[in-house]
Amino acid sequence: MGQMEWAVWANEQTLASSYILIIGASVGLSGIFDKWGIAVFGLITGFGVLFIEFPRGMNKKEQTKKRRLQEYIVLYVSATGPLARSYYVRFCVYMCLAMPCCFMLPTFLGGMCLFMGAFIYLMAAVNGESWKPVVEKKPETQFSQEKTEKSPRLTHRFVDANDSRVSLSFTEMRETFV
Repeated sequence: MGQMEWAVWANEQTLASSYILIIGASVGLSGIFDKWGIAVFGLITGFGVLFIEFPRGMNKKEQTKKRRLQEYIVLYVSATGPLARSYYVRFCVYMCLAMPCCFMLPTFLGGMCLFMGAFIYLMAAVNGESWKPVVEKKPETQFSQEKTEKSPRLTHRFVDANDSRVSLSFTEMRETFV
């Protein structure tokens, strides 16, 4: 049995936590709760984590399937430098972002999920994994310089008046009608 890749699991966990955090922060901003500042922080955090985590990283076997529209976001995520590549940095950033979210009921679940995602990223960093963008492999085209053979002439069968079958090539058929 092969070694587990922690980064794939961490990516899915933190992506799900960003969705939960966005929904919880939206409920927190509905006007029922007093600490709306935490809800605004949770909403900004949810969209920030969603933006960073949406592009999948390349796994060890290099068989990662891209998400839809990932190629547009991966350019910006790659430009963030160590935040994108190092899982130690992601662990620290996500721990700091998840802490304030745990002080309000609607954002509590999203904050706890972000804590779990941060610890999974710590496991990925300890195992030596790092984020690499999924690059589209372009198929190599090879032009053959071999001589191509002519295709055989098409033949059509007609029924003769005497009910015997006659084969004519396309050019012979054209000459008979013209």
